[in-house]
Amino acid sequence: MVERKYDLEDRLLDYAARIIRLAESPKDFVHKMKICLKELRETHRCLLLIQHVPLIKPPSKADDLISETVELIRIFVTSIKTAEKRGKLKKYS
Repeated sequence: MVERKYDLEDRLLDYAARIIRLAESPKDFVHKMKICLKELRETHRCLLLIQHVPLIKPPSKADDLISETVELIRIFVTSIKTAEKRGKLKKYS
């Protein structure tokens, strides 16, 4: 038997996927995704404020985190739209 090794991120993603498949409606999934999106947008504003004040020197130190946050926001927006579309399709099928 081959033992699979996971890093923590992979284990958490696998766990979340199993939970979603077992106990979550599409509506619940979208709701949780929207909460994550809200938190990402708040983080983005905070990072911009940190740069603007500036609370770190040089302010450009936050550039990579801001870019990653913007990318994650885009991913979540797309995921929410896809999940909402799939939910509507299931209603009418």
